[in-house]
Amino acid sequence: VVKSCALPILQYQNVPAGMWGNIFKRDWFAWVDSVPAGARRVGLDLAASRSERSDYTAAVEVVEDLATHDLYFVGAFAARLDEGHRRWLTGRADDGTYLETVGANPPGPRLLWPTKLLPPGFCGACGSPEVPRPLSGLNIEATAHQSTFVREMLSQTRLPAVPVHPDSDKVTRSRTLAARFEGRKVYFLRGAPGMGTGPTDPGEFPRQLLAFPNSEHDDLVDAAVYAADLNGTGNDFYFTAGRR
Repeated sequence: VVKSCALPILQYQNVPAGMWGNIFKRDWFAWVDSVPAGARRVGLDLAASRSERSDYTAAVEVVEDLATHDLYFVGAFAARLDEGHRRWLTGRADDGTYLETVGANPPGPRLLWPTKLLPPGFCGACGSPEVPRPLSGLNIEATAHQSTFVREMLSQTRLPAVPVHPDSDKVTRSRTLAARFEGRKVYFLRGAPGMGTGPTDPGEFPRQLLAFPNSEHDDLVDAAVYAADLNGTGNDFYFTAGRR
């Protein structure tokens, strides 16, 4: 595994100085060229309304090395969706057709695509080319109307959807993940969707982390917290500031 460390602040692009946050620090970031086998999870933050600050539906994918508990972020996706969330997330229509996009939105995680149909190394995928990359958890924020989406995923797909019930604010929820970054236990897969290639090209997800909680959009940060699952999951779990 090849790792690269962060460079000084001025070498990060497209993050206005006044928008830097105080939760995630630039010198905690590192990129790797490959990821180990482990538990693969996706966190999903559904947009409650296009008129709100968090107006993107966001999905973040992580692989956890079960031996070291290091986290490897391997994909981050966001789109403005009025409908078609399941199609965007899975990449499949109701008739089984594989979809590249939903309307004008960019390609999503394509969770139900066999790996042979994905770009080489997509989200660090490996294993049989005939089946989708295996997930140990699809952790979906379930508040108000969003709870119905969890039931939809369970009834319409075989993905391991789990409802997440946040019981604290975004900043509080983020601090456990920030502690993992500070302990140098978190990495980005170089060149993966939303991850960028390194300190001079950090990608949308690292930029949102750096700007949090002062950025205009923070959907990917919430989705990453759900994917990391540092509180541990059951059949139905709640997020607080630390592991139960």
